[in-house]
Amino acid sequence: MNNHLQRPILDKNLDSRTFRDYYYLKEELVEFCRKNGLPVSGGKLELTERIAKYLDTGEIVAAKKRERKHKPEIEAISIDSIIE
Repeated sequence: MNNHLQRPILDKNLDSRTFRDYYYLKEELVEFCRKNGLPVSGGKLELTERIAKYLDTGEIVAAKKRERKHKPEIEAISIDSIIE
């Protein structure tokens, strides 16, 4: 394999444009985040955006807070309960 076709190692010296030109596994993205103090939560797209921003600016972007879904209140069932 030619040297110019090899995927570069994901490290903090990589520029975001080069980073986006190659495919990295989610596990690799999470490992990079852990090594560099970035949040590791989120999907692959969110991790990619976070890493690209870090490579460009050195800024650590906080993970987005996800809204928790509220569990529906369950009422006691009685003889008078209406079941749909």
